[in-house]
Amino acid sequence: MSNRILLVPAFTPANDQGSREIGLNIADESNEQDLVYHPQDFELPRAVKSRIDADVQQANAFAITTALFAGALLSLAQLVAQEDARTLPWQTIRFFTYTAISINLTGTTLALVLIKMCSDLESTAQQMVVSIPSSLPARIARGEKLPRHLIMNHYKLLEEFGMSPGYKALDFGAAIWITSGNVSTFVSVIMWVWLAEDKAVAGATMVGTVPAILGLVYAFALTKRR
Repeated sequence: MSNRILLVPAFTPANDQGSREIGLNIADESNEQDLVYHPQDFELPRAVKSRIDADVQQANAFAITTALFAGALLSLAQLVAQEDARTLPWQTIRFFTYTAISINLTGTTLALVLIKMCSDLESTAQQMVVSIPSSLPARIARGEKLPRHLIMNHYKLLEEFGMSPGYKALDFGAAIWITSGNVSTFVSVIMWVWLAEDKAVAGATMVGTVPAILGLVYAFALTKRR
């Protein structure tokens, strides 16, 4: 058996300093690679993505509905404007018709704003991975699990990934605004039928329309219950 001699360099402060510098360089390169790699491959967690997809679908439905209502009310406004009557009922229907048009158009705009905010969330989270290493997106990119308490509050969950704190107020306000637009649309149509048609036709219309309005308000209350 041959004897082997293992040569170990003597410890010197210079060697120790060099080892530290090499270690720091390796760590810096590793961190730099993480910062470069994770943003381009970062994807929102499934819980966040499902919430965003649901909000986008709802906002799309709101935008389409309010735009259709506004278009229909424009035709009704032309019919109402042709009437020369200055009585209180006709002035009231004009007020509700013009108000409903404005509310529905505003609801459409709010829905589009919500869609844009949701669409920009993933790119914002990718930027947070680089700019804020202590942020939740950066920790998720490094393999950390999503905290359970955030699942119970999806608004707070979205804020942790870069959503504006005003998103909750905009979402709730848009729902109220859109519901108000729907109610004002129904009121305008009911008043038009009541003034333009026979009482029998107007009464039969009220039988089906009034429960529909009450059901709409009740459904809105159920969707916002926490």
